[in-house]
Amino acid sequence: MSPAEAAADGEDRGRWWGRPERKLEEEEAVGATYCERLDYLLQRSDFVMLAVGLTPQTHGLIGRRELRLMKPLLFSSTLAEVC
Repeated sequence: MSPAEAAADGEDRGRWWGRPERKLEEEEAVGATYCERLDYLLQRSDFVMLAVGLTPQTHGLIGRRELRLMKPLLFSSTLAEVC
């Protein structure tokens, strides 16, 4: 089910963004839907968890612009590895 279908269905499902390496069966098993755009995920999610390593590609992934896209009462969590 696409995010648009889930919204029309009135159901809120988990969403994920990143490398689209998951099979449709895996998404369905956990009730998650792949979002092609991070903006879409940030605008519609009540809870966001970042699980990325700090690399040149991920540095600045969430900045002021992205924070403004999020819901006012959004809960966010970051998993970080400190070396």
